Amino acid sequence: MAGSGGNSRVRNRKRACAVLSTVLVCVLLPAFAAAECRCRAGGENRAAVAKTRSGEAAFPKRSAVPPDALPLRLGVGETRDLKPMLERGSGGADWRCESLNPKIAAVSGNGAVTALRKGNALIRCSADTGETMHFSVKVLAAPGSVRLSAGQRVLHFDAERGIAQQTVLRVTLPGKTASAVLLYGYDTSVLTVAPDGTVTPAGLGTTTVRAVTFNGLVSGCRITVCEPERRCGGSVAIAAHRGVACCGPEKLPEKLRQAAADGATAVDLDVRSTADGVQIVSHDPTFKVGKTKVSVRKREMQQIRQLQPEICTLDEVLDELMKTDLEILLEMKDTADVNACVRAVCCRGLLRRTVFKSFRPMQLMQVRSAAPSARLGLMMSKKPSGLNGTIAALKPEYLFQKGKYLREGNLYAWQDQGLKVGVWLINKPKDAERWLEKGVDCVTSDCPKAVAEAVRIAKRAS
Repeated sequence: MAGSGGNSRVRNRKRACAVLSTVLVCVLLPAFAAAECRCRAGGENRAAVAKTRSGEAAFPKRSAVPPDALPLRLGVGETRDLKPMLERGSGGADWRCESLNPKIAAVSGNGAVTALRKGNALIRCSADTGETMHFSVKVLAAPGSVRLSAGQRVLHFDAERGIAQQTVLRVTLPGKTASAVLLYGYDTSVLTVAPDGTVTPAGLGTTTVRAVTFNGLVSGCRITVCEPERRCGGSVAIAAHRGVACCGPEKLPEKLRQAAADGATAVDLDVRSTADGVQIVSHDPTFKVGKTKVSVRKREMQQIRQLQPEICTLDEVLDELMKTDLEILLEMKDTADVNACVRAVCCRGLLRRTVFKSFRPMQLMQVRSAAPSARLGLMMSKKPSGLNGTIAALKPEYLFQKGKYLREGNLYAWQDQGLKVGVWLINKPKDAERWLEKGVDCVTSDCPKAVAEAVRIAKRAS
């Protein structure tokens, strides 16, 4: 029995050794082999990146769409051509490209890299001459916005002496996004734009410079080129909405003087008719007396004066404005008497200082009929229809639109047609700086003091 027990233990040990050998061969050895492959691949990738950083795959200084610094930074969905960089490496060679991370960035046979999803990838390019180049690719989200700004928006150009003042454009994308950006000037007879963003004057005038991302986002800024000895650029009109709305309930003569002291160059007035045909300055069609709403057009002026002594007639406000240098943006509401407004302005000699505004083209046509030299401002809704025909018929000086609806593409297109563009209501200093940088011609605000400060900052920067 003792001998048979010893034989059993020996057999069990042999079985355990056989199982251990099987596990070692089937499980551990493949794992070790995979780990070794990963180490080799990692070493190959690191060596490739080291070659790239050492200049073996250096980018050219600039191309039509300038590549970013190493590694290649692409937005999801963007395609970048490697041909210019490959041709610098070995001119005339045939290259074969492959992606080591095809789920993140794919590459075609002719060297076009397409970003598929966020992450890091490595592109390996092999030439028939035996040369190899590696490109590190970092894929980020596509941008949702783009912002273009210039170091200076007014440049001097002296053609006789051959002196041109240059500036550099700055393109800003949201954080953790990437895109190639194409820069170009609308009128090359005024200025030229290099791919690196350097703006060089070529003649006198004003034009728009635009930045376009791969996914079609557009931003731009207006740049004026003029002679050194003359004063450059047009001033931006700062219109006080309802006098100074942030400082009191309604427009009073005192508020108009306050607007001028705060830096406003214009005042925005809203005109309505009372039941007996008196033109009054009132932003809203009703006003409250206790808990009761009183309609302006249903009450006579004497009643309104008793219920709301602060409301002024158009004549009273215009008389006060004659004592100032403020321009007048006169918005005629639906109940306003157009002919009465024109007479009130003309009899005081304020026609050249007044821009008649309205959402209704027919009201502006009436103004044009009553005073052919009157300045008109067409106010636009969110999506104006038939705008080109209306502009051709009215020939307005201004187009006005709310800041949240105005698009940069429309702004520059209208300005290129010779129209001035105004925005309202811009009350935050940051919003004012943004619109001033884009080159609007008029900013209407409840707080003109903040806009005036933004204008001063912009002038110091230029």
